[in-house]
Amino acid sequence: LNAANYTAWHFRRLCLEALGSDLSAELAWVAEIAEDSPKNYQLWYHRRLIVERHGDGSNEHAFCAAVIADDSKNYHAWAHKQWACNHFNLWDGELEYVDSLLSDDLRNNSAWNHRWYVVHNSSATPVDEQVLER
Repeated sequence: LNAANYTAWHFRRLCLEALGSDLSAELAWVAEIAEDSPKNYQLWYHRRLIVERHGDGSNEHAFCAAVIADDSKNYHAWAHKQWACNHFNLWDGELEYVDSLLSDDLRNNSAWNHRWYVVHNSSATPVDEQVLER
C-alpha cells in the first residue's frame, strides 16, 4: 500500500461503504498504518471520514495522544484532535491533557497552540483569569 495514494483511499472508502464493513475494524487498521506513516495527509483524511461515518469519536483522543507521544509536533495529529473535539464535543480533560504536555516541554508550540484553541473554543471548559495567565 502506498499510503499517499489518494485514489486508493477513496476507492477503499467506496468498498467499505458498499460492503457495509465494520468501521471499528477499519479504524484499527488505519491506526496500524499510521504507525509507519504518521504524517500522511491521505491517511488522516481517510480516518476523519471513517470516524464521521462511524459516528463515534470516543477513541480519537487516545489515538491522537499515542501519535503525539511519538512526535509531539505532529501537525496532523493536532489538527485531527481539534476536529474531533469540535465535531464530537470532546472537550472534557483537554485542558488538563495539554497542560501535562506543557509541564513536560514548556517550549512545545504545538501544545501551546492547542491550549489556546481549547481555551477559546470550548464552552465546557470554564476559563478564569488564572487559566488565561498560565
